[in-house]
Amino acid sequence: MPLIIEDGTAKDDSNSFVTVEEAREYAEARGVELAPEDAAGDLAIEQMLIVAGDYLNAQESLYSGQRVKPLEQAMCYPRINSTVYGNLIVETIIPITLKKAQMQLCIEQKNGVVLFPSYAAGASGVIIREKVGPLETEYASGSGMTISLDAPAMSAVAALLKPLYGQAFGLRTLRI
Repeated sequence: MPLIIEDGTAKDDSNSFVTVEEAREYAEARGVELAPEDAAGDLAIEQMLIVAGDYLNAQESLYSGQRVKPLEQAMCYPRINSTVYGNLIVETIIPITLKKAQMQLCIEQKNGVVLFPSYAAGASGVIIREKVGPLETEYASGSGMTISLDAPAMSAVAALLKPLYGQAFGLRTLRI
């Protein structure tokens, strides 16, 4: 599937905020080669960008504002009443910090991070009974698969997305 770039017009078929070339340049500036510079490499980066776009869309409830065309547009931006660093932005703008987050998510995928891991039901290692008295713990037996709750930190992605979050995530506390 070819990339269809969201340009601020609230397209109904877009699947990325950035191009393959932009993702390559971003990664190379950080010492990372996402894929070889050939047709197969371009396809691999397109796939990474689409998954990264899906990840950004899944975070949508954290972003300030609302979609311009809530029932029509494919991606989480453009938005109305959206703020970046606390400043209201024009509804046709795709914030650069969002684009950088998508490209950083490609680097994360290149480094082996699975953005949408799947887990089977009945996994082992899950506590099903715990007794505080003489300390008794029972684990479920199942498929032998262990669920890891240690999600990768992705601190660079978090830092890039933070300016897009609504006010509930940007509260300031003052010591009086």
